Amino acid sequence: MDQPRTVIGPGTDFNGKLSFEGTLRIDGTFTGEIVTNDTLIVSETARVNAQITCGTLIVSGEINGNIEAKTAAEFHKPAKIRGDVTTPSLSFEKGVFFHGQSRMVAEESEEAQTAAPAPSWTPSRPTAMPRAAGGQSFQVGDQVVVSSSGLKARVMSMDDGDRVKVLMGSGPSRGSVVSVAKSELSHEAAETTA
Repeated sequence: MDQPRTVIGPGTDFNGKLSFEGTLRIDGTFTGEIVTNDTLIVSETARVNAQITCGTLIVSGEINGNIEAKTAAEFHKPAKIRGDVTTPSLSFEKGVFFHGQSRMVAEESEEAQTAAPAPSWTPSRPTAMPRAAGGQSFQVGDQVVVSSSGLKARVMSMDDGDRVKVLMGSGPSRGSVVSVAKSELSHEAAETTA
């Protein structure tokens, strides 16, 4: 990552529409709209009330507003996010507060961006999960229940092993991304009809 070329420093209160190239770090307060194809860093001291469209977003501070990160969005403790996030690559560190919906879409090439609109929902990784205990199969975005706790969650990512990352949607872990054994998951609908 490039060093920030521009910084909105601590104690600064900025209102309006912000467009930039390169990397920008916000340490102060910003209200309005942010548009860039490059990198936006929201530091731990920052408070942003804005609709954000950017390439890469790295957050440790607070954002109130919807986010579209065309390359990736990373949220680090003690970030607080209130709004929906759309991105092909999403990362939540343990301890991040998130209230909203996340949508993972395929990263578009420059040619695809000008040729046709992206499909409404396409995960960035293969979505079929190997069958878990009981013959169930899952996909990124599925609503599931963690059987050991009975809490609802959404499948965020998976690997070739025995574990999957889920975004907890209820209980004391609400908004946290946790790693769970695939055998501990069941489809939400199957859980409510049983």
